[in-house]
This record gives sequence, C-alpha cells and structure tokens, in this order.
Amino acid sequence: MYYILLAFCYSVSILPLWVLYRISDLLYVLVYHLLGYRRKVVLANLRQAFPKSRRRRSAKWRGNTTAT
Repeated sequence: MYYILLAFCYSVSILPLWVLYRISDLLYVLVYHLLGYRRKVVLANLRQAFPKSRRRRSAKWRGNTTAT
C-alpha cells in the first residue's frame, strides 16, 4: 500500500502547475457545489468575518448571481 501511495504522490508531483490548478478547480466544483460539503459553515464564517458586507457580495459567495 505504501508503494502505491508513493507512486501516486510522485506522479502528481511531476504534473505541471496548470494541470494541478485544473484538477483543483474540478475538485472544488465537485466537493463544494455538488456535495455541499461544509457550505453552511463556510457561509457562516464569511458572515461573521464580514458583518457589514452587502447582499450582492454574500450572494457572490454563495455562487448566486441573481441577488440585488
């Protein structure tokens, strides 16, 4: 099992950065938007960190662009 993990880590480490960025963008969409992992916690933390932000900005945090 150790050698499989080592081979995976090595293969990821030789990828160019633009490929790693694309993979991370895909994982972001899968984990945050489709699975909804910790979405309520993230939005609560943003509201607490920026209490005076506008509704438009908080809608942008949620990914909703139709709020006014």
